Amino acid sequence: MSGIKAESNHQFLVNMSRNVSRGLINTAMSGYLCGQSAPYGFDRMLVDENAHKQRVRNGEKFAKPRSWRVKLVPSDDPVKVRTLQWLFETYATQDMGYRAMADVLNAKGIPGPRGGRWFDSTIRAILLNQNYVGTFTWGKRREGKYHRVSGTDILVRDGAEVSVSPRGKPNAIDNPREAWIVVENTHEALVDAATFGVVASKIERRSRKNSTGYRTHTKKNGDAYLFTGLLHCGQCGRVMHGATSTRRKDGKTYKYPRYICSTFTRGGINNETGCRHAPSRSRSNSASCGGNCETWTSNLTQQRPEC
Repeated sequence: MSGIKAESNHQFLVNMSRNVSRGLINTAMSGYLCGQSAPYGFDRMLVDENAHKQRVRNGEKFAKPRSWRVKLVPSDDPVKVRTLQWLFETYATQDMGYRAMADVLNAKGIPGPRGGRWFDSTIRAILLNQNYVGTFTWGKRREGKYHRVSGTDILVRDGAEVSVSPRGKPNAIDNPREAWIVVENTHEALVDAATFGVVASKIERRSRKNSTGYRTHTKKNGDAYLFTGLLHCGQCGRVMHGATSTRRKDGKTYKYPRYICSTFTRGGINNETGCRHAPSRSRSNSASCGGNCETWTSNLTQQRPEC
């Protein structure tokens, strides 16, 4: 009897998963948010069936009836809008990278999207976000336990790929671009399409040029740098990640594998802790293991020429 009840409960959850997925697809196809927070420079606008509106800023709590919808609108904070547009204009017209722009904003005391400091990864995510040209995208990742969405199709999720986080929720996996739902002209753009195109092309060009600039311990790269996340910086105590820098000399390209402090990687020399643990070919890098083990000293200065 207990087995029948368990199966009944399981089928109920499967059916609910399909119904929720169908509702989310319909919401996304209409250009409405599906529970996301607003990207930097935007606020959320609640719209009821009578077209009454209520602005909600990130961090504000709210409750709404199920019939209400949520759209993106430009933020009523002019500093955020100007900062967002400065990022796109600067990257498109100047030879300045993510970290340099983050340093400028941090020096000016402009809060980042979460109220803290700016980081290069934050700026890169902003520059690649299609919401800024008025295009809404949904379904970039799949995180349901029973179903996944591919475009407007609801598919049964392969149980072999489902892993559960410590909180008991399925871990998200990136979807291929063709599986996304993309709806154009759903809200007011903050950046013109021409500028966005220039920025996207520049990012793609630089990514190809520096494709070997960073590696870590993941399944995609064959578990390179096994000590990533286990070694800690001897100066600031943060975890270290595997990285590979390159340089050319006498017509040859040399690779220098090393471990680098995550604080320095994210914040550069102007990071919040003042850490200056930048790997150098001329010295050994001192790091400590995250467990009960002795101090590690890794000399990662071997030159490996590539023909």
